[in-house]
Amino acid sequence: MIHSNKEMINVLNELKSKFDIIGIKSSFEDEGVYFNELIKLKELTTITNLDLNIKIGGCEAISDINNCVALNVNGIVAPMIESEFALSKFIDAAKETLPGILFKKFNFHVNLESRSAYENVSRIFNKQNNYKFLSGVVVGRSDLAKSYDLTKANVNDLEIYKITEDIFKESKKYKLLTTMGGSVTFKSDKFIKKLFEKKLLDRIETRNIIFKLNDNVINNLDKAINLALSFESLWLRSKSSYYMNISNSYLDRANLIDERK
Repeated sequence: MIHSNKEMINVLNELKSKFDIIGIKSSFEDEGVYFNELIKLKELTTITNLDLNIKIGGCEAISDINNCVALNVNGIVAPMIESEFALSKFIDAAKETLPGILFKKFNFHVNLESRSAYENVSRIFNKQNNYKFLSGVVVGRSDLAKSYDLTKANVNDLEIYKITEDIFKESKKYKLLTTMGGSVTFKSDKFIKKLFEKKLLDRIETRNIIFKLNDNVINNLDKAINLALSFESLWLRSKSSYYMNISNSYLDRANLIDERK
């Protein structure tokens, strides 16, 4: 994935200097990222001195956790945590896979992104004091909306805002970092600003970029998000070019073989 490498680094550096981004995120779950792609993202974050957070494929996705260790990522995120049992499974899997000092090295986050998670949020944190092992909570608004039979078009609705606010209020009782994702665009500005003003929202994330919220980001949300989208477009084009080259090499080889018949 050499295509656009310099451009991606330039955009990341601009995001860092202008908007103080924390890092890059990627996902084995909804994004279906390949390990070789994560190697490239790790290279980019190393060059730009940014964090790399990875969402694993489930609460007990041990192979994904092992891959996170191999890549020396900063944060591991468990998706679709809907019960205290699911959180316990995640913590236990992490402890068993990452013994001792290694366990303490990583930041663990959970995605609360469904109706069930919202209804169970207080029990999720209280079970065996598992919240003590967490760094933060991420609300994924797209899946949250879908769990209420809504669509991505509804992520900025008042109903979703109130649910998100309640989840973050509960999270703050346990002094957890709060992050909001799920179709974050300039249309989310009122949603974001309101939560930030109430000191309930610490971070936002697009598909691949994690922002630490401050007055500068809040006052320039449209520019910040557009620049993040520029990186994501370059990243997708880089992957497309990479796999297209591989595909063409396979086709060329197949044509050579066919000529031998």
